[in-house]
Amino acid sequence: MNEADANGRPGACTMDGEAPVDAAHHGSWRLVRPDGSYCVLVLQRATRFGARLRGLLGRALPAPGHGLWLEPCRSVHSFGMHGRIDLLFVDDRSQVLEAHSGFAPWRIASCRRARSAIELRAGEVLRLCITTGSRLEPHAIFFPSAKD
Repeated sequence: MNEADANGRPGACTMDGEAPVDAAHHGSWRLVRPDGSYCVLVLQRATRFGARLRGLLGRALPAPGHGLWLEPCRSVHSFGMHGRIDLLFVDDRSQVLEAHSGFAPWRIASCRRARSAIELRAGEVLRLCITTGSRLEPHAIFFPSAKD
C-alpha cells in the first residue's frame, strides 16, 4: 500500500525539483488490481504536446506512489533519460493493458490499443503489484495539468 496521512489521503508530491505540492493539485487514483486489492497513485497529467514529449526527461523522479500520466499517448521514448522508469499503458476505460518494469534509457515502447501512458519511478510496478488488467478509478479531482 501507498503511504497516506491519518485521514487516508496520499502524501505530498514532488515533481521537477519543485517544493512538495498537495496531492489535490494532481489527481489521486485508486488502482484496483484484478484480485480486488488496491493502492492509491497520485498522478500529474500531461495533456499538452510539449509536456507529453518531455515526460520525465530532465525532471526529478516522482516520489514513490506518484507518476506522470501522458494523455493521449500510445508510444513512449526514454531518449536522454539517465535511468530506468516503470511504464503503464492504459486504455480508454482506464484499464492497464501493459505494465513495463525497469524500462531502460534509449528505448521506445508502444501499445496500439492504449489511450494513455503512465510513467513511474523504477520499481513501482513490482512494489505495488501492478499487473495487466488492473484498473484506475478516480479517488480525487484533477486540477492543473503539467506545463509545457
